[in-house]
Amino acid sequence: MLWIENTVSEAQERFKHLAARSDGIEIECGLLHSRFIHVDREALEDEWVTRYGAEGAEARRERGRILVGTQVLEQSLDIDADFLVTRICPTDMLLQRIGRLWRHGNHQRTTGAKCEAWIVSAEFEAAEQNPESVFGNSAKVYSPYVLLRTLQVWSGMEALSLPGDIRGLLERTYEARTESDEMARHKADLNRRKQMLENFALQSVSPGLNAKPDTSVSTRYSDIDTIELLLLKSVSHDHKAGETTVTLLDGRTLLLPSQFTAKSKAEQRNLAAILATQTLQVAEYAAPAAPTFNTLSWLQPYFYLGDPIHGECLMRVAIVGDGWLLKLPGGGEASQKYELSYHPRLGYQYEKR
Repeated sequence: MLWIENTVSEAQERFKHLAARSDGIEIECGLLHSRFIHVDREALEDEWVTRYGAEGAEARRERGRILVGTQVLEQSLDIDADFLVTRICPTDMLLQRIGRLWRHGNHQRTTGAKCEAWIVSAEFEAAEQNPESVFGNSAKVYSPYVLLRTLQVWSGMEALSLPGDIRGLLERTYEARTESDEMARHKADLNRRKQMLENFALQSVSPGLNAKPDTSVSTRYSDIDTIELLLLKSVSHDHKAGETTVTLLDGRTLLLPSQFTAKSKAEQRNLAAILATQTLQVAEYAAPAAPTFNTLSWLQPYFYLGDPIHGECLMRVAIVGDGWLLKLPGGGEASQKYELSYHPRLGYQYEKR
């Protein structure tokens, strides 16, 4: 079974609920989303593709399994599910999610099994009046207007034939038509947002304007600004030797020189690649406190930290301590506003203090 939510936070909560309910009844629960460090996400993807992929026919008969996730499950992984529960999302994404069902003919389904998907949503009338409230966080991920058009198209649908129905569903969702007053308002909001993004894109390339650096544009003008975060178990500096020792979350230690010769560039690239596996992208508002460039100077041989003249450091570093809680490398609170944590099964989490 697959259960797909539109936000990481909702997927984490759904996973915790289902894992607690299935404890002791031989049902394995897993979670997959974008807020794992790269090495953990890769391991999780390999694990669940083995169970749900084309070669997983034997493994899937061992026990019942539920994989909870977000948009990462839509198309990037070779997953074959028997049953799908998904939060409402635009028609094209819904079709991608439904495409995870019964993909491989060599899997033996239980007697009486149905190729079935449940779409979790709300009544159209309530959503039309106040989509931000009714759709919740989904309205921050997808346009409320497109969600409403999708809901109109899919409401009451009991059967679907793929690929034959794809074109008709997409056309009905996105075709031009006369709208009600409320729907016209939501469409106008969408068009204003599109125009704003187009203006930002033009500003970033126009030689006649005071264009921002590429790194600034990519964060400043996204819907949710994100930043790269490096997670470690410990950091210690030997300033005399010009070296830093870090302990990774899996217990491995790395010795990081601050300078490299031409002959040691291969070593530098190798260390940078290993460190990159310990990073993830997080929302800037929920990231650990911003360091100064000098504080992270030991990372300059391995990451691009940004331009100190044009803005703040583009990198964050946090230590995963007791109870999986994050703290700053110097031992202080990682964030004054949020309690931050990282767990290899749940990923990165933040909760208001």
